[in-house]
Amino acid sequence: MPTPYSDTKTYDYPDGARLEVVTTYWPPGARVEPTPPAPAPPVWPMRVGVHDGRALPTVQAVFPGVQLTRPFISDVISGPRSLITKVDTACRLSWTVGMVPTYSMKLDRDEVMAGRWDQYIKELAGWHRDQPPAELVLWHEPENDATMRGGAFPAYFNHIADVFRSVNTTVPLIYAAMAYQWLPGSTNGTVKGYTSNPADWQGVEADLHTIDIYSGRSTPLDTILPEHKGWQRWMEHVVGPGPWGVSERGFITATDFAGRAAAIRREMAWLLSDPAGARCRRYIVWNTPGAEKNPDIVLDTKVGEPAVRELVTALSASPG
Repeated sequence: MPTPYSDTKTYDYPDGARLEVVTTYWPPGARVEPTPPAPAPPVWPMRVGVHDGRALPTVQAVFPGVQLTRPFISDVISGPRSLITKVDTACRLSWTVGMVPTYSMKLDRDEVMAGRWDQYIKELAGWHRDQPPAELVLWHEPENDATMRGGAFPAYFNHIADVFRSVNTTVPLIYAAMAYQWLPGSTNGTVKGYTSNPADWQGVEADLHTIDIYSGRSTPLDTILPEHKGWQRWMEHVVGPGPWGVSERGFITATDFAGRAAAIRREMAWLLSDPAGARCRRYIVWNTPGAEKNPDIVLDTKVGEPAVRELVTALSASPG
């Protein structure tokens, strides 16, 4: 391969200054242009939410600084068609009060993988360009759905993500995992066994990986994130050193309200002080009975709500 050569010229000035100019000459074939680095992933800001059954203005008044809502488009949508009306219905109330909806939807897996949803996914992505900020969760808690096990979920998620991002890259696409399924287990086909092969859930090209996680039933009430075995396995096998978030956070008790408030404050302190906690970009408190219709998830107003109010204020003010 020909080698480059250089020429140096020196310029002396009356005031004693000297300038040296080096010119490098590259014969044909001697210079190989470096490969440009891959673009860095977007850095999403910290956002905090409280999923609450009360009117959104009330939620904003009770928890100052709250930003996120968590709407769900229920059931699996099949028969490919426009999604805009459903998504607008799910998000519009949040936008009206200046909040950001993190909404979920499930599109029929087989139809997605056959490409039959592609035109409507592109239509939705284009529509979002003219709307306020929103975030999209694709197939919430896939570990709990038989159709998404065995490695099916990464292919499903990535197909939708590729189509969506070909039109719009400003909407975070989120994988919301289920911590209960990530608790240590080994028997395939049983609860806590569907993640026995963590590789089945790797390779999901999400903008953010988040997790639904509860303390007070399958783990003690005072279990905070870094102590939760499901969170630990999920972080090890799915998230690694990247950003992550909490798409549902609940502390379940019917009686120990003081213990719940103490756990919330201890988790807040960890999030604000630990390097892994600092990588948390989303945190949504669950304050409704949920699909399980469990009233013990709902915060008491005497000590539970004040603890969450402190957490929302602190996390909303954290850097990033």
